[in-house]
Amino acid sequence: MDSIEGEFTYAVIYESYGGNLALSWSFKGKTDGFWIYDESGKLICETRNEHQHYYLIKESKKERSFVVKAFVNTLIGKVAIVETEQIYLSKRHYEKPVVSLVIPVYNAE
Repeated sequence: MDSIEGEFTYAVIYESYGGNLALSWSFKGKTDGFWIYDESGKLICETRNEHQHYYLIKESKKERSFVVKAFVNTLIGKVAIVETEQIYLSKRHYEKPVVSLVIPVYNAE
């Protein structure tokens, strides 16, 4: 079997509309699809679309974590070639905005 290489360049979960979670990732390399597992190791999704790098997780607790694995098809079956670390909900923190209020005044003394 030829050497198979690949890597996840990022994997993140953000809160989506309606309380759902949006899992997205970027993969660099050759793969035949992805498996998505929850924190208990249960397979929740398999996609054979190597270009699909997102998954909407409906009605999930925000404390859950997930792992994405890239797989390839071999003569002995599907084999995972690389996986992400545990992925948790990412909290976005925004800086406090600075606002200026300008009031034009004509002939003010």
